[in-house]
Amino acid sequence: MTGEAIKIRGSKNLVHLQFRRFVDCPICNTHIAEFRKRAREIEAAEEVIVFHSSPKSIRSHQKDVPFCWSAIPSKALYREFGVESSLGS
Repeated sequence: MTGEAIKIRGSKNLVHLQFRRFVDCPICNTHIAEFRKRAREIEAAEEVIVFHSSPKSIRSHQKDVPFCWSAIPSKALYREFGVESSLGS
């Protein structure tokens, strides 16, 4: 979101990396709301939510979400992890 690297708390922590659609996706926002409700239960993991939206569009959705958000409009990270769109999805 800021252009800075995401800092993970430590090598022993789990990282839950969520690849989401665009930030206005109602399904994605429903899932994030569930994670927000259960934030205390998953404190041991580092939660990172990745959208293929611009930082500007994501900022309006970030309120009250205690997780790291990442804007990757180019979808480069999606390709790197092999989670690109497909005809079957």
